[in-house]
Amino acid sequence: MDDDDGEGPADDGPYYPAITIYGSSVAAGMGASVHAATWASIVQRRLEAIHPAVSVTNVAENGAGSKRAIGLFPLVVPQTHPTAVVVSLSLANEGLLYAENWNDAKQVVDQFVTGVVKLVASIKKLGARVVVGGVYPHQEYTAEDGAWLRYTQSQLVQALDVPVLDFLSAVTVWELLAAPVEPLSFDELELLPVKMVAEVAAERVRRSSSSSSSGSSCGSFYGAAAAAAGGGAGSTGGAATAAIPSGMWPAGSYADPGHPNDTGHAMMATAFSDSILHYLLGLTDEDCNGGLDPPPYLATATLPTRV
Repeated sequence: MDDDDGEGPADDGPYYPAITIYGSSVAAGMGASVHAATWASIVQRRLEAIHPAVSVTNVAENGAGSKRAIGLFPLVVPQTHPTAVVVSLSLANEGLLYAENWNDAKQVVDQFVTGVVKLVASIKKLGARVVVGGVYPHQEYTAEDGAWLRYTQSQLVQALDVPVLDFLSAVTVWELLAAPVEPLSFDELELLPVKMVAEVAAERVRRSSSSSSSGSSCGSFYGAAAAAAGGGAGSTGGAATAAIPSGMWPAGSYADPGHPNDTGHAMMATAFSDSILHYLLGLTDEDCNGGLDPPPYLATATLPTRV
């Protein structure tokens, strides 16, 4: 198999997955009270439960935007010798919060998407698999910013041929399912996040089973918004409307405007379905981009109207 395809190493001996997390402050764990509560740590524990020999290296940097990530890439990521990389950057760091008009916002989004595409290409050249973390909330986003956020997510999905995590849906469905969104106590850190992940994952599978168009083994890859809405892109009615992410964190799920707290990190971790974990570990070749209808909000995530 051609290493440039990003399909992982050849089967020529014992396989020890090495997963690198590359991105900005949320990927680095900002906002969580302790490292064990970060989405990266929660995901690492789930990976280790599947494949105990996996190693996870987090080289995310606070404040990094796409340009910074591209510049640092050759100095940081190849040295970790990854078999798979999770890339998770922030549209806020890219400058969306400071866009003064439509043209500014469009430039920010285009720069962000182009940067992520370049990073994915660089990772593939290492022979590693790639999973891209989609955009996620910020408490200072306006309604207009939320529209740009949803549009950016749709552009990432269209531009990339690798899985794009739906953090927006992971946050939205938790609110829709009326799950607790209060900060976690220290004693709950090792138990409750895993329980939260399991419960939401089970709910996704149950509700999305009717929207799978091909019986794909990927399960509920596209996230919880489609499941909570009770259908796929063709669904209509109030449920689909209610599942449209606003671009803001649910009450009680953020430590500061730009960073989730322990609960917010646990919600983001639910975007990593079991099928995505298996893909990262090289246990399946299914990239999980097909077979399921996308969440309803992507069907209406068009270019915001120029005002």
